[in-house]
Amino acid sequence: MQSVKAMEPIRLTVEVPVMSAYAEQWGRRTVWIPAAMPMTIETMVHGLRRVRSARGVSETKVKALAYIQKGFRNEIPKSAWVDSDHAWVDCLYAENRKSLAAFRDCDDDEWMSPEAPKKDRV
Repeated sequence: MQSVKAMEPIRLTVEVPVMSAYAEQWGRRTVWIPAAMPMTIETMVHGLRRVRSARGVSETKVKALAYIQKGFRNEIPKSAWVDSDHAWVDCLYAENRKSLAAFRDCDDDEWMSPEAPKKDRV
């Protein structure tokens, strides 16, 4: 069922990738390996979309059309960007239990704010 419901922009905690490094021991040497690690930030969300895969609908996260602050924009893939300020990123149900309760309980696939950016590249 493909349905889109209107929503007001809300403030949620989302996950964005940030460049980091972790240490691995190789014998007596410690090697630092760069990697993109998920970091949670609180930001305004203008849309929500269910995550679907071959196994069905995800019970742990949704995609959120979120405003991304300048310091967190480097590691987000180009395909996730809608415009220069907004991108589709992961939003965990566990981090936003009360705010996402209505979306989780409904049958809608997507909620979008009327003032959300229109270009859809996910």
